[in-house]
Amino acid sequence: MHFEIVGNIERMEIELSILILVLNFMNKRNTRPDFR
Repeated sequence: MHFEIVGNIERMEIELSILILVLNFMNKRNTRPDFR
């Protein structure tokens, strides 16, 4: 049971890191003036 919780936390951290990478990519694309 404890290992399941640890696995879920690790998976959440991986998903969060992917989310941050996607958000950074979107921010770089939004810096274009013609994107408005």
